[in-house]
This record gives sequence, C-alpha cells and structure tokens, in this order.
Amino acid sequence: MYKAGGGIFPSEQGRRDIESFAKLIIWLAERSIPVQREYVCITIDAEKAAQLGVKFFHDNNVNVMAVGNHDEVIPVAAFRSAIQLELTIEDLK
Repeated sequence: MYKAGGGIFPSEQGRRDIESFAKLIIWLAERSIPVQREYVCITIDAEKAAQLGVKFFHDNNVNVMAVGNHDEVIPVAAFRSAIQLELTIEDLK
C-alpha cells in the first residue's frame, strides 16, 4: 500500500515477516555474530515476476527463493512493496 510522502509499505503479513527477520538479526548480533545493520526488504508479485521470466525454487526449509530472469535480476515492475530497515541494539539493563 502507498502512503503519500511515506513510501511504499508492505501488507500486514509482509510487516510480520519483516519483524521476524529483524528479530533474527538482533538475535545474531547479541551473540557477536557479524551482521549488517541496514537492509532493504522487498516483496514481489510472484505472478507478475513469473510473467517477466523470473525463476523460483524452494530451498531445504521450503522458503521460496528467486534467481531472477535471464539477466539474473528481478524487474522493478514485479515489486509490490519495499521498506528500508536500520537495526540498532541497545542494552536495556
């Protein structure tokens, strides 16, 4: 969904997926495992992406992965929403 002046935001399910991803990154960071601090989470319209030649597969954990089209990219026309995350960790003790 689009909010004027605020960018493009994911659906409620997409928002929950992003929150789960952020919790995983924080868990890794708390264990001193090097991680990035900034991420861009993009949801795509799988049907539109497939029409544009994007190939999909499942990994061993049944996550859906995309390898892109013949140029190894996912065309912007297939993007449904995007959000930039900047993760910070603060000790609350």
